Amino acid sequence: MRLSSLFALAHALDLELALVPRKAVAAVRSLSRDAINSNRKDVVAIQKEMQRISETIRSIQMSMPDLEGLQGLQKSFSDLSRFRLPMLDLAEMKKLRHIIEQIGRPEKEIVSLNESLKIMRTIRNKASHDPLPDSGDTLSRPAYSLDEEDDDA
Repeated sequence: MRLSSLFALAHALDLELALVPRKAVAAVRSLSRDAINSNRKDVVAIQKEMQRISETIRSIQMSMPDLEGLQGLQKSFSDLSRFRLPMLDLAEMKKLRHIIEQIGRPEKEIVSLNESLKIMRTIRNKASHDPLPDSGDTLSRPAYSLDEEDDDA
């Protein structure tokens, strides 16, 4: 396997390749295990909220197929579901689900639809622009970069 293929595979799996001195391997594994275990609980809860939101949107589609703006809601949620779960805020996801559930009420459908779109936009922007929680990096850096070719030929 070429090194570039290994980097591409790691990137696709949302992993970072790192060279670690042998003496530090045990410490790095311990730190990684602690970080994964501390985030696992939130990730599972966010995953459940995402599932509940998806089911709620599906039930609204079935009960109100002609509701204007429903396709926009679907698209926004689809875009949001592409983010890595640790990037999403659990409290915001719960708030979003409660507002989406309000769409089923006849007197609140348009207001709730617009509010849910606004919250999804806020969550998306925050997930896009904020660094990962509990990471020391302020800006993400690529795992590698390609050198520019010389035009000596």
